[in-house]
Amino acid sequence: MMLVHPIGPDGAKIMLIGEAPGAEEEATGIPFVGGAGKILNGLLRDAGIDREECVLTNIMQVRPVNNDFGNFYEDKSRKVPRDILLEGIKRLKNEIININPNVIVA
Repeated sequence: MMLVHPIGPDGAKIMLIGEAPGAEEEATGIPFVGGAGKILNGLLRDAGIDREECVLTNIMQVRPVNNDFGNFYEDKSRKVPRDILLEGIKRLKNEIININPNVIVA
């Protein structure tokens, strides 16, 4: 299991947040390089936003079992988060505070 860390410049004004890495992100260690990343690249290009000027991250730094984010919960109704999810949320809050972006897209 490979951690996928945030990428982007310190002080970025735009932060893009996904749920968790997929297989391609896990293999490369880079967020948003798979199918969702290709869509994101097109949307950013259409909006005139340089991906290199954004911080890209995920709630979780590890890929969930079977790519199912529900596996980070104790129950099927997704009401009781596992400790690993709570830790991911805490880490993400700290990232947001440290980067202090003007815009967050999640």
